[in-house]
Amino acid sequence: WKGVFGRVRFKMEEGLEVIAAGKLSTFPGSSKYQIVVESLEPAGLGALMALLEERKRKLTAEGLFDEARKQLLPYLPETIGVITSPTGAVIRDILHRLSDRFPRHVIVWPVKVQGEGSAEQVAAAIDGFNALPDSSDSLGRIRKPDLLIVARGGGSLEDLWSFNEEIVVRAAANSMIPLISAVGHETDVTLIDFAADRRAPTPTAAAEMAVPVRAELIAEIMSKARRALACWQRAQDHRRGGAEQSQVERGGDRELRLHDDRVRRCAPDHRQEPRVDPQLRRRRGADPQCVSVVLDHAFPCIGQFIICIIIVSMSIDERHWSSEFLAA
Repeated sequence: WKGVFGRVRFKMEEGLEVIAAGKLSTFPGSSKYQIVVESLEPAGLGALMALLEERKRKLTAEGLFDEARKQLLPYLPETIGVITSPTGAVIRDILHRLSDRFPRHVIVWPVKVQGEGSAEQVAAAIDGFNALPDSSDSLGRIRKPDLLIVARGGGSLEDLWSFNEEIVVRAAANSMIPLISAVGHETDVTLIDFAADRRAPTPTAAAEMAVPVRAELIAEIMSKARRALACWQRAQDHRRGGAEQSQVERGGDRELRLHDDRVRRCAPDHRQEPRVDPQLRRRRGADPQCVSVVLDHAFPCIGQFIICIIIVSMSIDERHWSSEFLAA
């Protein structure tokens, strides 16, 4: 009957072996026996695994699992969308891990993660996130996240079957937002894992893949900033040494002026350009002393200003660390 059919936890297909439990009855109109099915289960894990392999071959042939379709994850997403149950331990583990590593704005789309209708809800959540605008508008609509995490805790093959449904796999493959699949434990494999851009063995590992460690990132930037400043200081020392050498060489300018005066007096036409020794001309050069002095005072301030901008841009105001729950 319709009520029993709604409680079936898997999708029935032709040729699938099942175990039906119910009661026998007769049909008075034609005196025939009939079975009133009260529960229906696949005939062991072998039947489900056979169905899973057949579905995997079909979707692979369509190209949904090709590596060329997969997108790169953003290095530091500003907003992360999480599709999971709002009451389980999974969402708390993800939020806790994100706050430890690099706090980000999180939007939670609550869904059922097993049972009747769960596959449709997960697929609708993936499509719903992709349908959001790229930026917040005057109407207060939430912007599209930069990264999606589809998460669920561990369970049996039947419990995780919603993530093997075609509707979920196709939604994950068609997502324009990079998607991390974090369904079950490390030994649990579902079809959404093959369609996702990245598979995480656990929901906590998905949070670690989503963001880097903020403290390590700041330490690395400070180290590179110190190295850049040290390189600049060595270049300045080399420039100052060249300036001192040019001061010595500029002593030949007086000799060059005397030579010009002698040639000009001896020339029949004083308007004629005097012939000057090329070697003396080459010894003339621009005095870099003024430029060097200006840079000596300006660059440390500029370098410190740039470093401060980088650090401030990476600092996170606790007011911006929040999570939102979308209405189902």
